[in-house]
Amino acid sequence: MKYLQLVKAIDSASQQLLGRAASAVNQALVIRNWLIGAYIVEFATSGMDNRLFVSRYLVALPSAEQLQRFVETYRARVEAAIQQHSRARAKPAAAKSGRKMAKQSRRR
Repeated sequence: MKYLQLVKAIDSASQQLLGRAASAVNQALVIRNWLIGAYIVEFATSGMDNRLFVSRYLVALPSAEQLQRFVETYRARVEAAIQQHSRARAKPAAAKSGRKMAKQSRRR
């Protein structure tokens, strides 16, 4: 392996793994935010401290139907975004493996 090949291989691995790390962090943050939101909604809609919470933070509580519609809408959007992101990540990997196989067949 020549020096430039080594540098390119290291850079390629670094870029791919940095992309995966960023994706994992983004997914974890989305999950964290959903959980925080769920805890806040649960706390605000039930329990003894409900009035204190609502008056302190000036929360206008939606109806149960509105909450359900919100959860369903945004859950579908988040799931669609995750699927789209997964498909987008899979395409470059498939293209790279196809190019790699083409290079190997030319060498033979």
